[in-house]
Amino acid sequence: MKNSVVFAIVLLISCFQLFSSESGQTYSIDPIRTIGDDISDDYFFVRITSGIISSNRDIFVGDTGGKFIAKYSWDGKFIKRIGQAGQGPGDFLTIFNFNFVKSNLTTYDVFNRRIVVLNRDLDILDYIKIPSPVLSGNIIPIRGNRFLCSFHGLRATNGRGRIGFIDAEGKLGHCFFRRDQFGNTSMTRDDLKWALNVMVNKLLTGYDEQSDTILAGYEYPAIPANFFLLNSKGKIKKIFCLKKDQNLIFPEYRRHFPIKAPSTPIKYLIVRSILNHKNNFLVLTSIRETFKDVSRDISSTCHVISSEGLEKARIEMETGSRFFNITDDGYIIGKNEQDEIPKVHIWRLIQKGE
Repeated sequence: MKNSVVFAIVLLISCFQLFSSESGQTYSIDPIRTIGDDISDDYFFVRITSGIISSNRDIFVGDTGGKFIAKYSWDGKFIKRIGQAGQGPGDFLTIFNFNFVKSNLTTYDVFNRRIVVLNRDLDILDYIKIPSPVLSGNIIPIRGNRFLCSFHGLRATNGRGRIGFIDAEGKLGHCFFRRDQFGNTSMTRDDLKWALNVMVNKLLTGYDEQSDTILAGYEYPAIPANFFLLNSKGKIKKIFCLKKDQNLIFPEYRRHFPIKAPSTPIKYLIVRSILNHKNNFLVLTSIRETFKDVSRDISSTCHVISSEGLEKARIEMETGSRFFNITDDGYIIGKNEQDEIPKVHIWRLIQKGE
């Protein structure tokens, strides 16, 4: 009898260890360093909106609040800073979506309606004017000197879609992913307050160069924590859904979001960023709670998902975490929106056994 009990306990422990390894214990995201303080002007940030790490480990930070781009060494030492508010050469109104095109850095100045091309010494090389309004969206350089973009609204595309292409001269090309892609979105009076909120949120986009695949996901919870793989013609190749063990309200949001704010706490899931790394997708989500006129994140989680759709890891992050970019060797740059003093955060994605 005693031996049977011992065997049962050993078997139970073995099953738990197997479940743990399958459910997310093979990866970790470890903090490496932060940059930012309120002592020196060279390290003082107002509202960080973009960041990227170069191949030689220089760190670039875009600050829309301060209207500047700053460069730091890998150990966090200040190198250079450019920019001020305005619409002329060297001026910025908004700074989003850092990317490297060959050896040059690109950024998206939303309200100046232009893509800015800089070298790694932060000298401005070129401006690409873009259609209006490409607001609250994303712009990513892809093959053939084109840019993939997502749109805040449909006016610029005459209703053709929420995602499209812009060429090297700023001309708008093929568009797809209509607003009614997943059913009727006609508005009723009770939807008014909700509609005003979601209209200012964006469609997240990413791009996997190896497979020539577009990554897309709404940053509002009408379709909770779904993201999509599309080909360059806009045809959906695969849909991923992370809402599988959350006791959350959405998508039945209409009954809980009338014109009046909710009188009881409502929780829902939001996709914050989608990154791809070594045939995996890193999907950062948060559970958001809304009560009366106050909304706050109550948790942040990074899901490591294979290209086949299997969840390989679920890593709890500090609440308020946001990701901007990831390097080939797994260094992630981002921020935490709950920092009292704005800082750039650098983490590393580590797989056990590396």
